[in-house]
Amino acid sequence: MCIRDRARQPERRRRDLSTEEIVATALDLAAREGSSQLTMRRLADACGVTPMALYHHVADKEELLTLLADRVVGEALLSTRADGSWQERLVDFACHYRRGFLANPAAAEVLLRRPVLSENLARCTEFMFQLFSEGGISGTAMAEATDAFVLLLHGSITNDLTRPPEVRRQLLDFAEPGELRRLEERMATYSHRDGEERFRLAAGWMLDGLTRG
Repeated sequence: MCIRDRARQPERRRRDLSTEEIVATALDLAAREGSSQLTMRRLADACGVTPMALYHHVADKEELLTLLADRVVGEALLSTRADGSWQERLVDFACHYRRGFLANPAAAEVLLRRPVLSENLARCTEFMFQLFSEGGISGTAMAEATDAFVLLLHGSITNDLTRPPEVRRQLLDFAEPGELRRLEERMATYSHRDGEERFRLAAGWMLDGLTRG
């Protein structure tokens, strides 16, 4: 590139940039253009700065993805209802958590690919421990119940991101008519349930079983 060409390039404006703004812009960029388009260069363009300016706030893309996940979890905590039973508050939190990650696949990708260690993840774990404690579940059972609930929650998110219920109809293609009688009879329900509705049902069964046990 010659000196004249360089002179024609739009000059980046110098301005203050916060980590909060970077995270908000990254979430918006990923939501509009897809998580595959979330690169540090594209993010810098969206923020109106050079890529180097981002690195004053975020070490690399992995740290950025951690911040995205942390932001989604923080918003779920803030949105959770303050009234109702401990079961209602736990399921309400989990539904906000699900919606947040389903709406932000870039954040969900890192959450489901590797451990995410952050302030809000620590706070949400403490919050779940607190709710189980309110339900009379203590000691080792409290940790085990929280772990089981997180497994259900993350499994629900993964299922919604990768396995739409309608694909289950294809299971019938692997057998002769009448061979999978029970599956055929219940396929209409099995292949058309709303993701959040299915999660609420499963969570209710789990929590009912815990309290009865």
